[in-house]
Amino acid sequence: MVFYDSPDNPARRSTQAHDSAMARHPMDRLEYIRKLKETEALLKRRGLERVWYGQVSIEAPGRAPPNMHGASLGVGAVYMRQGDKVIVYNDPTPGLPRLIAHELGHRYYYKFMDNTDRERFSEWFGKVSATTSYGALVSSEDFAEVFADYVIGTDLTRDQIDRLKEFLGRKNRSESVTKPLRPLIELLNTLIR
Repeated sequence: MVFYDSPDNPARRSTQAHDSAMARHPMDRLEYIRKLKETEALLKRRGLERVWYGQVSIEAPGRAPPNMHGASLGVGAVYMRQGDKVIVYNDPTPGLPRLIAHELGHRYYYKFMDNTDRERFSEWFGKVSATTSYGALVSSEDFAEVFADYVIGTDLTRDQIDRLKEFLGRKNRSESVTKPLRPLIELLNTLIR
């Protein structure tokens, strides 16, 4: 974890007079660490620790980029495909593990799925209700929202479970991709029976 939320950080030169007002309290840093450990434990519980690697950067909230799906939606965190890292702008609130799980869902979508997988998942877009209104925007957000809901343990509808089973149960997926998802596949099989 790298904190870029302080103007005193030598890795980031302050160019804004209000940077010191955006710096987080040192106790917040401890809370970020707790929330990240909580997220890691949730991923391990689901057998998805494969996406738990690399850098998580904590940035000052005022540095968040605009949301590509609409400025009114805001940005709490982003997954940067280039550099393969997660950047967090939100404070360490109780919802932070879900937010990070959402961004790691993007990592899974782009790093552990090929174009065929993404196209197959996109075929379900709009046919099965998204878990959130944000997930209803585009297929990649839909996947990240379903991924986050599964990691956190949010109840999914029968249709959402069927969609995941259909997607995850493809026989031609490589062993390296399906192995971490076996617990999910087994759970889905028991829920659908």
